[in-house]
Parts: sequence; structure tokens; C-alpha cells
Amino acid sequence: MGAAVDVDDQAGRVTAAMNHDELVLLAELSSVNQDMARYIGRVLDVDRGLTEFTTPLSEVERELGARLVAVGQALDAQARSRLIGAGVSGLTIAGDVAEGPSDEPG
Repeated sequence: MGAAVDVDDQAGRVTAAMNHDELVLLAELSSVNQDMARYIGRVLDVDRGLTEFTTPLSEVERELGARLVAVGQALDAQARSRLIGAGVSGLTIAGDVAEGPSDEPG
């Protein structure tokens, strides 16, 4: 996902033009968000007896869960890429330490 990243020193903002991979990630995030909303609505409707799932709920949940994991990993990879591109080292992201360039010798 390696877009060139520039850091605006005065405001501390990260600025970069979005590349194709980032646009694809945003589209997938939007799609997963819509699927989550649909899943939540259907589960609530099933609970109220208004409808039934045509596919077993466990299958729907596994597919949605797999998509959530995949998009989460892609988002994490993008964040790490941005940090490394900005020269940030040792920043914690969701419990992990992002590896980045180090000023320490050796």
C-alpha cells in the first residue's frame, strides 16, 4: 500500500496522495461496513420474529468474520507502512510494536 508519505511539520499532519491500493481498501471497508449493518439488522429482525436467515447464521458469521479480519489486517498494514514511511519507530498499534527505521547503531 506504499503511498509516499510527507509529514507537515507545522501542523503535524500526514499528507499523501491516495494510491490505488488505498482506494481499494476504502472501498472494502465501506463494503464490510454495509455488510455489518445488514447482519446486525437481520439478527435483530430474526430475534423479533420478523424474518429468517436463508443461509445458516453460522455461515454468515464466519464469512463476515473472515472479511473483518482481512480488512483489519490490511488496515493495520497500511498504518504500519505510513509509520515506517514517516520514519516513526517503536509505536504501539493495537498491542503490537510497529517496526520502523531505527537511529540506533547495529
